[in-house]
Amino acid sequence: SEDKVKPDGLIVYTFDLYADALSWILDELRQFAPVLFGHFKQSFELFVDGAIADLEQEIPEGRQFVFMSSSPYAGKIEGENKDPESEQAPDGVFEAVAALAQLRFPELDVAFAYIAPLAGSGSTRPDTPAITIRAGA
Repeated sequence: SEDKVKPDGLIVYTFDLYADALSWILDELRQFAPVLFGHFKQSFELFVDGAIADLEQEIPEGRQFVFMSSSPYAGKIEGENKDPESEQAPDGVFEAVAALAQLRFPELDVAFAYIAPLAGSGSTRPDTPAITIRAGA
């Protein structure tokens, strides 16, 4: 308790940035997502240690968090070895949000990558754009 600490005592606070970071990343993905019909904007999935998490519930603790999209359009939006195909997102979505997240949360290990779809993902692409966040890095 803070009121019981002696004048020369030490108070240590521990903050869990993961919940804030994950919520912020999801909000940014949805904000940056180009919209034609809204399917891509609603296609984001979060995996915690390889298991899909319900974005409407409290996010479970884990060591690795991965955001990806179940939309086959995700790779085209990102660019996959060529310029992105969306005028609304000329710099892609996942790569741009990952870069912003690295700046906003420098103490976390946030990265953009193309990965194989995870079990339970709606993605059928062998090279799915993703944002990874690793704990304890």
